Amino acid sequence: MTSAGVPADEVDPVGVMTKLESVLNAAGIKLPGLRPDARGLVELGSVVPATATALTRELRGGLAREYETAEAVRQAAAAAGLRMQPPMVVRRRVHLGDIELDTAESLDDLLSPAGTSPADSADEPDRTADPEQVAARLIARLREVTGGGFLNATFFGRCPRCGGHELIELDSVTPDQALAFAHAVATAASEPAPAN
Repeated sequence: MTSAGVPADEVDPVGVMTKLESVLNAAGIKLPGLRPDARGLVELGSVVPATATALTRELRGGLAREYETAEAVRQAAAAAGLRMQPPMVVRRRVHLGDIELDTAESLDDLLSPAGTSPADSADEPDRTADPEQVAARLIARLREVTGGGFLNATFFGRCPRCGGHELIELDSVTPDQALAFAHAVATAASEPAPAN
């Protein structure tokens, strides 16, 4: 162990390279440029596209749960008729990205308990609501259904230069929180609409 409590073979370039080489060999991948350098770094070297593809496949396989979760979110949103970007996996978290303000309101309406959504009032829903309030209301709702995910949302107003839509950028969430989100959306979308 090092003084920082890290196993020595996880900081020693030769030890790290040996472990990596072993895993790569098990996956049938050869990195001929793999070597420690004088600075104590492990160089991976240049690879042919086939090797890069094999590395991508192996890394993606190690992230299977995250990618399956992102796909579950995409399918739930599509089934509910929500216009959302396909979720991305970054650093083992699911990123939902930006949603337009009207989609944020629809998502909030969908996830609101019966009779509590602005859309449930006898009047027409107020689609001129303060966008920051919509973002805050949606984040509170998302925290409820995910057990604490979605700590922040950032509102971006209509772009005066390009005319882009008002957007709410959502935080990333853990795979478990993303699955809770997908389940809540799918469940709410499958429930019959209340009679007026």
